[in-house]
Amino acid sequence: MTPGQPPKFATWLLQHFGSSVDNDAVLGDLAERFREGKHPAWYWKQTLVAIVVSAFEDIRHRKVLALRSLLAGCLVHMGIELLMVRFFPLVPYWVPVSWWGTGLLSRKKGDPPFLHSHSADSRSWDDRILGNRSRVLYRG
Repeated sequence: MTPGQPPKFATWLLQHFGSSVDNDAVLGDLAERFREGKHPAWYWKQTLVAIVVSAFEDIRHRKVLALRSLLAGCLVHMGIELLMVRFFPLVPYWVPVSWWGTGLLSRKKGDPPFLHSHSADSRSWDDRILGNRSRVLYRG
């Protein structure tokens, strides 16, 4: 960035994300004020404010389109959640990754969800969870 030239990335952001009809006028005014001696932080602030204001103006003028977009996003989110519930019932969000592959998530037919009977396994619960590491962790 040269001293008389505004920040290029901020200008690019305003060109691509500013949705105002007078976007070019805003860019010109900001560049002119910047060349008069304004600080780059001022230019960044004005650029971000212009992007946010133009986005809210767009939403205000196109309420039906904004509402349809919001509804479509909610439907997609609900669809993903339903697919996760339908096809991945044994991997809830709270299961730590360290439990995967230990047999805790597998269950026999008729077992309640998330409870696995290890009656055939004579090892202690800590040994089943931690494997050989439990002996190292609990050493005297």
